[in-house]
Amino acid sequence: MAFERGTLYGLLIYHGRRVRYEPQKPEKAIELFIRQTLVQEEMFGCMDTPALQRETEADAKKKYPNTFGFFWHNRRLIKKIEALEHRSNRPDVLVDDELLFAFYEARIPKAVCSREGLKAWLSKDKELDGQLRLEKADLMCHEAAGITVDCYPKTMLVGGAQPRLTDHFEPGSPKDGVTLVVPLTQLNQVDGRRCEWLVPGWHVRGKSLTPSEVFTAKIALPLRTFA
Repeated sequence: MAFERGTLYGLLIYHGRRVRYEPQKPEKAIELFIRQTLVQEEMFGCMDTPALQRETEADAKKKYPNTFGFFWHNRRLIKKIEALEHRSNRPDVLVDDELLFAFYEARIPKAVCSREGLKAWLSKDKELDGQLRLEKADLMCHEAAGITVDCYPKTMLVGGAQPRLTDHFEPGSPKDGVTLVVPLTQLNQVDGRRCEWLVPGWHVRGKSLTPSEVFTAKIALPLRTFA
């Protein structure tokens, strides 16, 4: 949909009229549909928080049973890789939006430029949903293929319990780095020396990284020497 404005000799006659965008610019309508609905994941509106996502997904599955399974599959896979970016302190693990756009553009017919149109196309053959499902290899940059969750633990042993570790990559922010979330009753059981250990993923072939290598890995940028 788009908003139309009408003028006569420069005089505004009407504005804000909702019209279908496809008849006006079909190629642009298809591009916008793929980018906003699938790449930016706006199929069912805003889903900024986990709670809102769960609520939206539940409502969508009631309204569209057995439809758009690929959308939720791809979204969950992308979220896993985004979490891996935070753990590894690398912003280059997930492929960019252009590759996601190319993936969908190559598989969705040119005539599909709306959610209902996509639903109608998917209903023609059950195998079509599978063609739109991304694999992990499709979403990870080749340079980051060796980054795995095994090297970035989610918990740490503290006094017989395993409180969770949260990772956040945002240089300059107080949230940047690894945070151990410990109940107040277990705070006195935390070993300060263990908190100084490196994340296993920052070890290379069994050897600790040098300070310069840690700095390079942390900011994901090459070091340069300036005169």
